[in-house]
Amino acid sequence: MHIELIDTLRCPNPHEDSWLVGAFDRVIDRDIVEGRLGCPMCGSTYEIRGGVVQFDEAEDSTVDGAPAPVGADDALRLAAMLDLASPSPGGLVILEGAWARAGDMLETFIDARLLLMNPPAGLVEHARMSGVRSRRTIPVAAGSARGIALHRATHGDALATAAVRALRPGGRLVAPVDRPLPPDVQELARDDQWWVAERSAPPALVTLGRR
Repeated sequence: MHIELIDTLRCPNPHEDSWLVGAFDRVIDRDIVEGRLGCPMCGSTYEIRGGVVQFDEAEDSTVDGAPAPVGADDALRLAAMLDLASPSPGGLVILEGAWARAGDMLETFIDARLLLMNPPAGLVEHARMSGVRSRRTIPVAAGSARGIALHRATHGDALATAAVRALRPGGRLVAPVDRPLPPDVQELARDDQWWVAERSAPPALVTLGRR
């Protein structure tokens, strides 16, 4: 878990958003390998093991009926779907499930911070990337993600709804075609495997005045 991402993480419990506080046992360069995060709002603590924050005991992500993207072609296709080659640099990109396997290839040609969610076992520690495990929600601040790719069709609509909350306006969301399109996004494209959508911008405020 890269230390700069700690400020972006949020407790998954239902309460007001707050930064998490950390105690680190093993740090390599700026990557936290072992430690703990605590929530000042509800007192919950979450272990960091092998560079992955354990928000809950979400299972390792393997192939579960959806295609398993692992190659260079998949990484290039994902970058196009998430519009990661656009002039807008930086930002946070979240790769869930088997999409995490494309992380090391994406990192070589995009200017963004990657967060791997429910990645295959051992992937984060080997690749020195940042990871979280959470089956209930996407534990980041609202509007903090530039793009999110969901691989799994499980957990009903909850994860897709959480993804919309995590996206900034104009951010891209990729998900399997058997997952319903959540509210507040506009579908851009789909094929027999994935759909691509964009989070809608909030309505513009209109200033009222007297004549």
